[in-house]
Amino acid sequence: MSNVNLAKDSQTSLSNQNISLLTTSGVLELYVLSIGNGVSWVLPQTLGVEAVALKPTSDKEIVWQGKKIPLVMLADKKNVTHALIIEGVQDQLNYAIATTSEPILTRVKMSALKDIDSLPDAKGTSKSSQFVYQHIQHDTQMWVVPDLEEVERSFK
Repeated sequence: MSNVNLAKDSQTSLSNQNISLLTTSGVLELYVLSIGNGVSWVLPQTLGVEAVALKPTSDKEIVWQGKKIPLVMLADKKNVTHALIIEGVQDQLNYAIATTSEPILTRVKMSALKDIDSLPDAKGTSKSSQFVYQHIQHDTQMWVVPDLEEVERSFK
């Protein structure tokens, strides 16, 4: 077997282990982010780097750890109180998502999440609709899983 095949088999095995661990526990750790206008985004905890208090002076970037990073601002600036620093999909890209309250870290059973894209009331909301990947429901709350690749494309 060649080294390429060994590497590929190793990656597949590792990926299957990660999926197996996730489905064995059946629980996701998610950040719930209130981004304004009653919309809440959810992101896996593993993407969050740090939650920070924020009084934005710009709606395009913030300074974090001495470095300017892009800011996703979907709420009115006057309502923003926090941001979650995200590790981007692209290498070496961090950015912040502005929120109207402190990001909430929660554990949710996968079986408690329901796909609601097929329901008539699953609509996008103003500025945030361009970033919608999936609508999901947990109990009585509707959450949006954002398309992070689309978010990152918006920085260019």
